[in-house]
Amino acid sequence: GYDMCPTQTFCRDTVTEEVRRMAEAGIDYIQLLDQNHGGTPYLCYARNHGHPPVPGRWASDAMLELLQEAREAASSSILFGCESAASEVFIPDLPFSDNRFELNFILGMPVPLYAYLYHPYVNNFMGNQVCGEGAMDGCRTKDNLQYRLAYAFAAGDFLTLVINDEGLVQWAWGQQNFDEAYMPDGDTAIRLARNLNAWRTGAGRKYLHTGRMIRPLEVTGAPLRELATKAGIRSVPAVLTARYEASDGEKGQFLVNYTTEPVAVRLPEGGGMRLITDPSGKGKSFPIRKAVTVPALSALLIEE
Repeated sequence: GYDMCPTQTFCRDTVTEEVRRMAEAGIDYIQLLDQNHGGTPYLCYARNHGHPPVPGRWASDAMLELLQEAREAASSSILFGCESAASEVFIPDLPFSDNRFELNFILGMPVPLYAYLYHPYVNNFMGNQVCGEGAMDGCRTKDNLQYRLAYAFAAGDFLTLVINDEGLVQWAWGQQNFDEAYMPDGDTAIRLARNLNAWRTGAGRKYLHTGRMIRPLEVTGAPLRELATKAGIRSVPAVLTARYEASDGEKGQFLVNYTTEPVAVRLPEGGGMRLITDPSGKGKSFPIRKAVTVPALSALLIEE
């Protein structure tokens, strides 16, 4: 890494030239800069840069100008993002960012607060799961990658699979142990990702693309599973859930089963609700029942 002040010509020229070169390679996405969590620039205390030698609004304004120059140097089809989800002021310029929730497992459990606040305006992806190998115990919890995929899907984020030089799915970026007995079940992870992506592009699209996350209906009865994290052993349900309100006012709640066995759960009875069992959403819906079974490595959708 190299720390640069966004007000300086050298910084802007360097960034825009690198963006231009990457754009010429025909790539789709640039995670612009490094360690700029939320899109924020490094603090600069220089007295000869033309800005106050303390943090302030000048830094955000300078960063917005740098991002605009970077956009002009790139193809209009390239997405920009940053490490961690973009701060509110940078969302228009960094619309697809690395929402690396796995870092929370080092201290506790993640919660999808960012989605509650900003999901109607921005979609992120679950990132390269850096430090995920240290944050979660892959030996003790063999399905923790499946859990993370399900969590990201429920939070409205695109899914990420990290592969090694042999093309095998690994726990996270930066992994060092590639013993066969230690590696995750890549085929199962791919199957789960494929099934969940079908919901994202199908019947669940209007919720997961621009929907507003709202309080979910209570889901009970799912067996608890052990999740071994650096912060300790956690008990998590076999079915994760999240509820969204679409722009047309319709509400949809996902039930996500990341395990390899069907799981039965119970829901509150309610009039007007329907259960959609297929991502196509065509001819597969029927009135909600109090108890439903979520297929292995897949999801169901409850609509109101």
